[in-house]
Amino acid sequence: QGLHPRAMPALPESVLAILRTQTSINRLLVEAFDRGSRNRLLQALLLDPTTPSYRQAASLLKALCTLQEKVLPPLH
Repeated sequence: QGLHPRAMPALPESVLAILRTQTSINRLLVEAFDRGSRNRLLQALLLDPTTPSYRQAASLLKALCTLQEKVLPPLH
């Protein structure tokens, strides 16, 4: 029972880079909703490697805020 940490070899740099990016995106998302910051949410979208352009990120953000306005906190 309980946790039993074990040593493991270091992860390859390529995996670490992906994890760093995802961690940054998740931090920005938490900050966005904690602070009510639309700009932080946009930054998270722009950092995501699946976001092809600023224009699409801004469009997605606008659609998200419109479609989910009843459940999202106010963003400024």
